[in-house]
Amino acid sequence: MLIWVNCHGGVVAGIGIYCVVTVVECIRYFSKRENAVLTKKLLIYFCLSCLALLINPYGWKLWLFLYQDLTVPRLITEWQAISLISWKFLHFKILTLLLLATLLLPTRKEAWQIIVLLIAVFFGFKEQRHSVLPALIMAPYLYRQFAHAKFDFKKYDFPLTSTAHMTIKTALILFTCFQIYGAIFKYQSNDFKILVEPNAYPVHAVRFMNMNGISGKIQTPFDWGEYLIWK
Repeated sequence: MLIWVNCHGGVVAGIGIYCVVTVVECIRYFSKRENAVLTKKLLIYFCLSCLALLINPYGWKLWLFLYQDLTVPRLITEWQAISLISWKFLHFKILTLLLLATLLLPTRKEAWQIIVLLIAVFFGFKEQRHSVLPALIMAPYLYRQFAHAKFDFKKYDFPLTSTAHMTIKTALILFTCFQIYGAIFKYQSNDFKILVEPNAYPVHAVRFMNMNGISGKIQTPFDWGEYLIWK
């Protein structure tokens, strides 16, 4: 947390998740009187982490700035909400549906996991830029849940032949090689430099400006700002 708070504002999400885990575990301890040692350690480390967050060039004022910054409405694409009735962010929506499906599975679940995941999904839908975080933390959870789910597939069970096994392995190897070749070919054509899609950024316009010595202040859409500053 000490390193994180001095590197990136995403530390807010980190301490937020840590806080949820700590609160849920403390509630469970006081209600069931179990895992006393672990709960005590968790609480101590959480308090130390909170103190570490104050060790930065701005002290507590950094957190006042982060609060004000996060509560300001922005007319920027990545800060807009994800529409539930569109095909955009389809992968994220599928992951969310799978998460909801696991709630019906008779598998072991930790209360803090479910709470953290649901809060993360909420903020993912609230602001597009935050959809990455719930996707990252859903991946290991979903894998474990479906891996431990007990489905009755006995009536569909049939052994695969050695030829079938070899065919599947060959197909996976070929697919992997194709993916690697595609990535190498794509970046090789650009001398392995950072690849910028011309249909997303004004690549040709900036190239024209540089070639003709056009300079001065530029009024530009927000989404193009970083690219223009870079160039």
